[in-house]
Amino acid sequence: MSSRGVLKPQLYPPGASLRTTGPLNRTVSAPNTGKAAHPAPMLAAAKPTVTKKRTQQVADDVIVISDTEDERSPKKAAKLVPPVQVKGPTQRERALQAENENLRRMLSRANPQSIDKAKNLKRAFEAERDEEHRKLRSALEARIRQLETKVERGDSRLEVITKQRDEIQTRLEEADNHVQTLTSQNDELRHAAPDWVDGEPSEAIKEALECPVCFDTQRFPYMMVDCGHSFCLVCLCEHLSTGLAKEPPVLECPGCRSRLLHRPRENFALKSVISSIYSAPTHDEETAVKMQAEWFDTFRWVS
Repeated sequence: MSSRGVLKPQLYPPGASLRTTGPLNRTVSAPNTGKAAHPAPMLAAAKPTVTKKRTQQVADDVIVISDTEDERSPKKAAKLVPPVQVKGPTQRERALQAENENLRRMLSRANPQSIDKAKNLKRAFEAERDEEHRKLRSALEARIRQLETKVERGDSRLEVITKQRDEIQTRLEEADNHVQTLTSQNDELRHAAPDWVDGEPSEAIKEALECPVCFDTQRFPYMMVDCGHSFCLVCLCEHLSTGLAKEPPVLECPGCRSRLLHRPRENFALKSVISSIYSAPTHDEETAVKMQAEWFDTFRWVS
């Protein structure tokens, strides 16, 4: 207990009288028992508010004095109030308090020159940051414009490619239709042409391509310009040689016996047809035929 609420005990001799102070203002005599002096009773200090206490016999020689005059009133039981548990600061609050304390110490040590320098550095940093942001934004906008241009070009190119694809598709469809038409026509011609049997010319075609004199295929046909008949070169030369041996000499067609006034000419149309059906003549054969045909130049033709 504190010294304010209770007086320190003192020793008094037997038979001595005690005088209390305070609102009671009583004189108490200690019992004379012939024993050694005991400590004086502990008296409560005067307080503004008088508390009610009963006089209790603690021991034979100790008397507790109550501050109230009504000593017979029953003592009321005191209510037990649990102590209020005050929660301490949380870890986050302690961290914030430490950070605030550091900031206060830093601000207390800062001077106006350092504050101005910090502000200047901050403004320079913000200016540099804004400049970097501006450059980056400009570069990004330029890149976006380039990509948009490429996309537009790609769209235009895609339209052109799509158009070309449609045209090619149309041409392919037309070609397929044409192939089908040719196939149908070929089938019709194959069935309608009895002169061809399994890809080979019939006997009628073979007879039309034969020489009327030797009945062999005219590999080098020559046509009479005056009458239009065609004969192979070998047969024609033999026939003209026979006519020249006569007296007087006679130059006439081997077929119709009409007089020949013009030089015989090579029948290229018939030669092409024969070459498409049979094998074409070799180079040596062509050279020999031309040398033999020069014999016609010895005659006097009208043209």
